[in-house]
Amino acid sequence: MQSLLRRLVVPALALAAMAFVPATGRADLVFSTSPGTLQPGENVLFDAFPDQSGTSVLGTTNQTNTTVLFTQPFEQVTLVTPSRGQARVAASSGNFTSLQTQLQNTSLGFTRFEANPNLATGGERVTVRVIETNNQQTDFFFDAKASGQNFFSVEAILGQQIRSVAIFTPSGGLMTVQDVAQIRISGIGVTAVPEASSLALMGIVVGAGAAGGYFRKGRKGVA
Repeated sequence: MQSLLRRLVVPALALAAMAFVPATGRADLVFSTSPGTLQPGENVLFDAFPDQSGTSVLGTTNQTNTTVLFTQPFEQVTLVTPSRGQARVAASSGNFTSLQTQLQNTSLGFTRFEANPNLATGGERVTVRVIETNNQQTDFFFDAKASGQNFFSVEAILGQQIRSVAIFTPSGGLMTVQDVAQIRISGIGVTAVPEASSLALMGIVVGAGAAGGYFRKGRKGVA
């Protein structure tokens, strides 16, 4: 009898667990390189932090006044904010390799992001690395133009949030990014708690383990 129950219950629990696995990776991110596809609701401005110079710089969103942090995940050069108004991040030396955008308050995430990187030469393969607040990392790629019209956007869906968006050119450390402009963010909010589906999955896994323990214990009692 116990053997029959085991054959019926354990597979059912496994199927239920599969049904509750939350979407990750590209399933919960939408990426586009078409200008105007997303248009997040807030511009990132430098009015509150004018004339900056350093390996990292700050901006603020124009509606919720949220502080945005720009850093460099790879080669470190001196970043500058050469103009007030809508954000444009450049390098004092002329070009740089990478730029990462995130909110300074690490308890916050966002759902929409758009930017326009300007590269020194066309045809460069640009990597856009998105890290969600659940630590899922996803890389997207596009071939840049030299004209500066390299808009890209990314949106988190299915209840997910974005922690950071980084762009870089994997060309052996060549400094090919001239600036990143027209940066927009929206959907800013406190980092989400685990979804109900994730909690349900945890309960199913625990239940499956308990069921397995019960069957093992039952077998020991059989003469």
